[in-house]
Formats: sequence, C-alpha cells, structure tokens
Amino acid sequence: MTSIKSVNAERSPKPIILEPDAACDHFTYFTNPHGLKNLAQALYTSQKNIDTNSG
Repeated sequence: MTSIKSVNAERSPKPIILEPDAACDHFTYFTNPHGLKNLAQALYTSQKNIDTNSG
C-alpha cells in the first residue's frame, strides 16, 4: 500500500490520500467489505464538499 501513497503531490489533479487505509488492495476495493466502506465514505465526503462549495 505504500507505493500508492508515493504519487507526486505536485501532479494534477492532486492526489487525495484517505486515512485510515482501506485495509485491502486496489484489486479488491469492490469486493472487500473494508474497501467498500472506505469507498462509500470517500464518495460521501466528496459529495458533501461539492455541495458545500457550490452555490
């Protein structure tokens, strides 16, 4: 999991590193309960930020 966090922070778009770790690798995000939970949280947070910043 460390390699995914070593993306250059200056790239565009900037990477968003979520904590805590998803407790699974990128192959099992959609089949692992921990990955799904973290994915849902990331999407919820993103939508909340979009709703707050729009308007």
